[in-house]
Amino acid sequence: MLQFYCLVLLVSSFYISPAICQNAYVVELSSKEALTHFNAQYNTRYTYDSDLLRGVSVQFGSTDEASIALAHPDIKNIWPITHKSRPTSTSTINININNNNNNNDNYPLLQTFDKDAPAMLTKANNAYRTLGQNGSGIKIGVIDSGIDYTHPALGGCFGKGCKVAYGYDLVGDDYNGRPESIKESHDPIDSCTSNSTSATGHGTFVSGIIAADDKKYASYYCQNWTGVAPGATLGMWRVFGCNYGGVSNDILIKAMEMAYNDGMDIINISLGDNGGWEEDALSVVADRLVDLGVHVVAASGNIGTSGIFLTAAPATGRNVISVASTSNNYSPAFMINIESPNSKFSIPYRTFVNQPVSFNQTFRITAASTKFNPTFDACRRKDLPRHIYGGIVLIRQGGCSSLLKVSNARHAGAQVVLFYTGTTGTTNFEVLKEATLPVAFINLSDGKQVFDAISHENSRLFFHRSYAQFTKLMVALPADKSSVDQIASFSSLGPTNELQLKPELTAVGGNVFSTMPIYKNGYGFMSGTSMSAPFVAGSVALLLNGLEKRPSPGEAKTLLMNFANPTQPPIANLAQYEDSPIRQGAGLVNVVQAIEGYRTFHVSPAKFSFNDTQHFNNHQVLTLHNHKSTPLKVKLSHSPSLTATGYDLTNPSSYVPTEPIGLSVSGQSSVASVSFEATTLTIPPNSSKSVKISLTPPSIFNPQSHVIYGGFFKVDSEDDQISATVPYIGMVGNMGSLPILQRTENSEPFPFPSIGNPNGTILQRHSLGHYDVTPGSTNLPFILVRLLTGTAIVQLQVVQVDYDDAKNDKVIGDIPMETGSSGINTRVWLQRNTLQLTESSTAYHSWQWNGVYLPKPDATISGHNDPDVKPKLVEPGVYRIRVRALNVFGNRQNTSDWDTWTSPNLKLHRFSHLLPSLILS
Repeated sequence: MLQFYCLVLLVSSFYISPAICQNAYVVELSSKEALTHFNAQYNTRYTYDSDLLRGVSVQFGSTDEASIALAHPDIKNIWPITHKSRPTSTSTINININNNNNNNDNYPLLQTFDKDAPAMLTKANNAYRTLGQNGSGIKIGVIDSGIDYTHPALGGCFGKGCKVAYGYDLVGDDYNGRPESIKESHDPIDSCTSNSTSATGHGTFVSGIIAADDKKYASYYCQNWTGVAPGATLGMWRVFGCNYGGVSNDILIKAMEMAYNDGMDIINISLGDNGGWEEDALSVVADRLVDLGVHVVAASGNIGTSGIFLTAAPATGRNVISVASTSNNYSPAFMINIESPNSKFSIPYRTFVNQPVSFNQTFRITAASTKFNPTFDACRRKDLPRHIYGGIVLIRQGGCSSLLKVSNARHAGAQVVLFYTGTTGTTNFEVLKEATLPVAFINLSDGKQVFDAISHENSRLFFHRSYAQFTKLMVALPADKSSVDQIASFSSLGPTNELQLKPELTAVGGNVFSTMPIYKNGYGFMSGTSMSAPFVAGSVALLLNGLEKRPSPGEAKTLLMNFANPTQPPIANLAQYEDSPIRQGAGLVNVVQAIEGYRTFHVSPAKFSFNDTQHFNNHQVLTLHNHKSTPLKVKLSHSPSLTATGYDLTNPSSYVPTEPIGLSVSGQSSVASVSFEATTLTIPPNSSKSVKISLTPPSIFNPQSHVIYGGFFKVDSEDDQISATVPYIGMVGNMGSLPILQRTENSEPFPFPSIGNPNGTILQRHSLGHYDVTPGSTNLPFILVRLLTGTAIVQLQVVQVDYDDAKNDKVIGDIPMETGSSGINTRVWLQRNTLQLTESSTAYHSWQWNGVYLPKPDATISGHNDPDVKPKLVEPGVYRIRVRALNVFGNRQNTSDWDTWTSPNLKLHRFSHLLPSLILS
């Protein structure tokens, strides 16, 4: 049996090759007959046979077999099978405190110091109470890591009549990327254990955000804690195992088809990567779901500090709802009990891991200094008192490195460091991953209270008489005002490479409280856009419940965008401007406003792109729809946003992305100016009116800067005090002129573009490289490329060198899309590289060439190997590799639309492997 596998491989210890699936494709077919043919002739993994997709995922035994098969006349589309990373959260906390009154229960319960803490931390979940609708009758499918439906908040059972009524396990616990490891099941339970290497409880957590309803928990601790749509019915399609960090895209497509066939109204997809393009296979299939009437909600991704154009697929689908994150307006904290000779009290503390300090004992507590708030507290080891040995030491943050202070405390024998910060509000914490002791943080005023309590006439002789105990009792603290309703730093940014606005909506994604599997202690916190997407999915369910006529996916997205609340900008002194739509979309979802607003009016379209300068669409039309039986008077206005700078403006010709982006405004010339055909309108009852909008881009920016401007068109109802907004974006400069290939001699870890040798060195510009292309050789060249901008295709051409006259150099063919021993490393619809490796991006691309080529120029220009051209091995000789990357909006037939680089000379040999390796010159 042929092996079908999709693994992350290292083709060299020096050059990283991204996820690969060798000779494997998802093939869309135009007829049932072709489907039967493929199933009979080839090693098919999955068959897709629905309105969504008719085709197969197929493993071919060789490139030759693939070339023959893919020449079938009934093939409509071909997508390489690629590996998708498992979703991660930016922070996780699991809570396991059993209550003595429930010792007989077989599940853990959260016991909080403040009974209202869970409700405060999930305050946004309560829209259904206002609406009197809870999502009942709506089916919401989740494609994720499985679900622990034994959790009381998730119904306790699976199947007909249960909260979790639909689903399937496509992979099993032991899935490791290989087909023989798959053990499918009709039961989608997350049955991993606490010692599983990759299990995070992600699917259970997401499901709880959508529809948790733990009446037992609620009745004991707080007033009815639930998810966003507690009456909804859930389905789970499990696509991740317990000890493996990814899944192939053909499995995800199969899960999407199964959810569609089971009649899901809404599908939540809190995963994705390879961002920037709506043409990605997952985005294409997700868009088709929307066309078939399914509301698809997807997370935008968690690499917000890496700059623009990085919204993950499938959130890049044009009709998919892409969701960004804000932080929670409350932060989880825990309590520390202090007892001194003269006082006894409790105060909240926080940790950078968002978990309580795990010691279950009382410690002596000592201050590091006899004075409160000294500048250089604990900066020198010799200044620490002996009494801190074996206990907790109170230290002021600042003056020197916090890690140095922790190290000094450890050497003095302390067990825990309790920092007091310089803030008086909710405690901020410092991330100290390399700390050698447990570390907790309290604010300045609480630090003063502790210091005063444990001091006695400033004499160290009495410090040992004070004690402290860290508890796991959780409280909810108001978030710092400077971060309330702001986009979280981790939230990935749009727009797409084709300048479509992404994300479209925002929801709470930081410090979210929800259900965890029982093996993860039942409840906990996570952060990420994975948490924001299910909040919007639940909101869509409430919207479907709350309107007399169920809206289509497009109508639902429009309403939620119309009546969202724009987020606060991150720059306090520019609060009069909105945050950029490429960070927030239309803003924070507000389903109550959407339902109430729709009773009066709505606006279409939901968003605008004015494109770039080259393709500038100056005139747009906004249509206002009056749903009342009386005339509607409205006023139109413009609210510009901060301008986003995605490239280093001090050196715009380098086009190195700014990570993170810059946000600025410097007067009216740095934002767009807008004129409306009319600023006031009266719309007849149950009618619509359109108004023309003209926009002038900001004039201050050089087109080379490629800044992204934006803002909101605001529509205010004069009589009903209801407002709607429509976000827009545009670019100063020509998107198609952005270079694709970075060209630099001093970049890290390599100069780009370049040819890498197997020993990790780089072939110098004017040198001659020697390589052995005998089948099985490892002495092969690597093509190293960093993409500054996303590209639809990277073409690798083989150029035969004429030493006598360079003018006679000629392209003899293309390197196949399967680049030799590295297997298939897809070169189509590539997102730009980031400067650092992240969970969903790479810092560069590496393609190894084994000397095989397709002997026809432009044999891969379509993005696939020409099926009529048989691959062959080059003859010994001197060659160059020409790298061509298509510019955005480029025409593949136009040479000037390609960004091109040609390598130094490569001398290719064929040697017996019994001979010593050739020394590279």
